[in-house]
Amino acid sequence: MLIVQIGAVVLTLLISYIVVKKEYNKLTSEEKNLVKEDLKNPSKVLFHLLGEIGYVLLFVGIILSLQTVQFIACLLMGLGWIIDGAEIWETDHRIGLVLILLGSTIILIPSLLAVKFFLY
Repeated sequence: MLIVQIGAVVLTLLISYIVVKKEYNKLTSEEKNLVKEDLKNPSKVLFHLLGEIGYVLLFVGIILSLQTVQFIACLLMGLGWIIDGAEIWETDHRIGLVLILLGSTIILIPSLLAVKFFLY
């Protein structure tokens, strides 16, 4: 069973890599240069990838039945939504506010569940 779980995780990471590579190949040379410039500042990229890292960790946590990883994944997803909502806030206040509220809710609920889980 563990081999199937590890295989599912590896397959997910492989499919993600293929999708990213395919999208990168579709970009024009100017867009590729912009991507290269953005990758030179890893902290900015990391903040925008927190949600996606959370999605992958949530999937891994569900497959491997690890509740701690699932809690961490939910916190990362919520933080990513808050950061993306703050950035979208500059152009569209309503959508930015909705993302910030959803991200805060996603952080709050697992935090309360974790406290309940560790107290009892």
